[in-house]
Amino acid sequence: MKKRQQFETARAIAALRQLQLERARMDTLRVAQAYDSSVAHEQSLQSNLDAHLDGWRDAMQASGGLSPSLAANWSGAAGSIRAACVDARQCTQNAADQLEQQRAAMARHEQQAEHARNAVGRAKRQFERHCDEQRASRIEDMYLSQENRA
Repeated sequence: MKKRQQFETARAIAALRQLQLERARMDTLRVAQAYDSSVAHEQSLQSNLDAHLDGWRDAMQASGGLSPSLAANWSGAAGSIRAACVDARQCTQNAADQLEQQRAAMARHEQQAEHARNAVGRAKRQFERHCDEQRASRIEDMYLSQENRA
């Protein structure tokens, strides 16, 4: 009975490890999507900054140029957009770090699930071997009891 219990315990652990692996996969997918969103946001802000600076250059090169108040306004807007770009870059880096951590966690879960599957295989083989030995022992006992009667 001990071998059967070991086999059933190994199967239960393997099922739990598989569930943990599925959760890790879902978490990794969620973190990857957050990273992709962060990258898209950063690229959008960078495009806005580039467009703003291009507009500023075009206005500076225009025949009338820019009034000092308009130039100050454009400069403030550029600083604001630049600060948003820096924040977005930091958010993207944080998301990339979190994604790498999540991928490492998922790799650990994959390794644990594989180990649990291997343990199930070993426990199953041991249980089957134990059952075969019990059957062989019963057959041998029946054979010996028939010889003793004869």
